[in-house]
Amino acid sequence: MGIYALDTTHRDAGWQRVEDLPGAARILPVFVAQSGCVFVFSGASLSDDGSGTAVRTYLADGYKYDPKSGWAAVSGPPQAVVAAPAAAMGAAHIMVFSGDDGSLAGQIEELRDRHPGFSRHVLGYHTVTETWAEFGEVDPALVTTNAVTWRGQIVIPGGEDRPAHRSASVIGVASNPAHRSIVTLDYVVMAAYFLVMLGIGYYFSRRENTSDDFFRGGSACRGGRPA
Repeated sequence: MGIYALDTTHRDAGWQRVEDLPGAARILPVFVAQSGCVFVFSGASLSDDGSGTAVRTYLADGYKYDPKSGWAAVSGPPQAVVAAPAAAMGAAHIMVFSGDDGSLAGQIEELRDRHPGFSRHVLGYHTVTETWAEFGEVDPALVTTNAVTWRGQIVIPGGEDRPAHRSASVIGVASNPAHRSIVTLDYVVMAAYFLVMLGIGYYFSRRENTSDDFFRGGSACRGGRPA
């Protein structure tokens, strides 16, 4: 799956192809920028069933592109979220709204207007801990559209509320109180990280009693005699 980048500070260079996504080629993935990286989740890969008909395989994997280190696999969502609108929130969260999990993919022609629509789950991904959590539901559940931040809330304009049926609905998702809890979690994670670092520093400071012992690799602590 080819990925292209445009350096906005040197536009004359044009679009440049970067390292390809390591997973399967796919359509309708969740594609979000957060914390200086690009995240790709889910999507559907296409294959030929032998009669010329494209068959979708619903994916639930995840990848992160860091401009400094390239692509790396990350924790995927608990279910496929094909074509889901998504947006970055806070310092380290990605919110994914609805998405097609593929559970009714084989019944679209049979159900038609009786199709119940897509998953209403709102999922949150934490980019530091690589964990997923559920943050309630959204109604109506819309796919094949974008989520944008506007006036302190996330707005999802239009989209499909069931296969091949476009909706004129515009949803506003309040960033509170979920946003407050997300920010609180960010601070808890950072505080825990710094406490661990302080603990490690304190532990080794007690073992390294002098600068001479430090530079000699702790030989005195092992019973060796200094050279």
